[in-house]
Amino acid sequence: MKKFTKKILTVACALAMCIICLTGCSWLKVDNYKYYYETVVVSVDKKNFYKKDLVEAFNNYGYQYYESYGYTLEDSVNQTINTMVDRWLLLDSIITSGKYEISPEEELEIKAQAFDYMQDSIFTFETQVREEWELMAETEESEEEKKSLRVEEEVYEPSTYYEDGMVIRAGHVHDDNETFLDGTIAKDSHFTKDRQVITDPKVSNEAWARYITSLQKAAEGEGRSTTEADVLRFEEDRLIELLTNNLYLEKYEHDFFNNLEVDTSKIVEYYKKQYKAQKDRFLSDESLYHTAMKDAAKNYIYFHPNSGNEYVNVKHILIKFSDAQTQALTALEKEKENGSITEAAYNAKKRNIVNQTTSTFEMDGETKTWNAIVSTDDQTSVYEYVQSKVTGATLKERCAQFNELMYIFNDDEGSMNSEFDYVVNLDTSVADQMVKPFANGVRALDKSSNGEQSEWLNDTKGGEGAGSMDYIVSEYGIHIIFHAGNAVNLVDENNIDNIADEEILRLLCTTMTTPESNKSIFNLIYDTLKLEENAYNVKSQGDINTIRTELASKGIKIKIYEDNIKDLWK
Repeated sequence: MKKFTKKILTVACALAMCIICLTGCSWLKVDNYKYYYETVVVSVDKKNFYKKDLVEAFNNYGYQYYESYGYTLEDSVNQTINTMVDRWLLLDSIITSGKYEISPEEELEIKAQAFDYMQDSIFTFETQVREEWELMAETEESEEEKKSLRVEEEVYEPSTYYEDGMVIRAGHVHDDNETFLDGTIAKDSHFTKDRQVITDPKVSNEAWARYITSLQKAAEGEGRSTTEADVLRFEEDRLIELLTNNLYLEKYEHDFFNNLEVDTSKIVEYYKKQYKAQKDRFLSDESLYHTAMKDAAKNYIYFHPNSGNEYVNVKHILIKFSDAQTQALTALEKEKENGSITEAAYNAKKRNIVNQTTSTFEMDGETKTWNAIVSTDDQTSVYEYVQSKVTGATLKERCAQFNELMYIFNDDEGSMNSEFDYVVNLDTSVADQMVKPFANGVRALDKSSNGEQSEWLNDTKGGEGAGSMDYIVSEYGIHIIFHAGNAVNLVDENNIDNIADEEILRLLCTTMTTPESNKSIFNLIYDTLKLEENAYNVKSQGDINTIRTELASKGIKIKIYEDNIKDLWK
């Protein structure tokens, strides 16, 4: 069965409860259904939009005008009306064109998702019941609700890929979202109490009763039948209509994107412009370059003076110390500075403090603890474990293996799901952004270093360059550091205009933001410029403008009943 993206229909699912609010004002009293369902706010020929439609639209997307874009409440409502009408005009045009069809399989999936949303509403009432009956403590967290010990890795899905010298747009495919239901949904099946998911008999029965009551209250206000069967069927049909309309809009969108050609010239032009600008700026004042590199973990640097010899890209895993360990190490360092402790005693005390470190993590579905540094008969150090797992033959493979372990052991959330790796300056005359032991340890890994003797493993770990690793100790904890390559220019040419655009395009598409990433520099710029979003907005708005022009030519006006909406912001 073909699946499609499950839209988050907040209002569609919660409408039965009729709790619609704005910041600072309540739009709707729950006992005023007739006013809510019968007051027309805008009309297009014979199509009327009611107050309920406007409230749904505002709750679904219009609130963003007010909360995110600085519109007044009045302007937000008016803009929501325009957007609501435009959406309907576009949808009506899409459906009546006959260009897009919904298959029987998709109709069944729509029905399954409608059932899913109805069950979600019941679960909402279950939460209310449990809170009122003080049963929340008895509710066990589902696997999805359990908080992970580490940040979850976010997977990037490129919108384009490079093949045979050409950039091709990745096709839009529907997500494979499962519903809560088991088995196949029959075409003539409907949502009844027999389909309710029972979590606790008493709680589920009470939640069902409240759900039905909310549907009946809405039906009573609209003058509809209030029998259980009728209100359930009405809600089911309402959701199916919403989901069906969404699917039509998705098909229109997918059709546009699947036929959209990638304008590579804009990407190449943008890259060249940024490269030239940074080159001029950084060569005129190199301090500006080092200032820019402070944010290199977040921003792509297009030009590096003295390419490859200034900064090292570094991945790391932090095994964080406790406050007590940090305090003990700080005191120990002061003893060393004061000369009140011998080198041997200092090393012994430091080793003892470090050996108190434990890192809790999840592996194979269990929570485990590793001894931080020293191997014993029954414990293996994190560093030795990481070494044993990072065995790839290429830098890309080794980076990918190390990156995977970061999401198991790393206590530094700032370096996870970052666009780029951390960087460390090789020139010690430049102020370090990392703590000194970290920065020195990374520099020792670079080929420009003569190597450095490791205090803990009695093994030289320096000067091996990209793909090598070591661990160092700072006041924050134990850092397993990994050399992920030097910061270099994508092109190295005095005049970038001497390089063919095709070659620049190839480099942009085959150079990744980090060695293991599937996000190329081309993808980075493409996403930054929002070319797809802008192109779709131009297309859809153009179609809407055409429809509005056709309506005007037929003498059909879009009439807004201003007196019927003023109370929404006053």
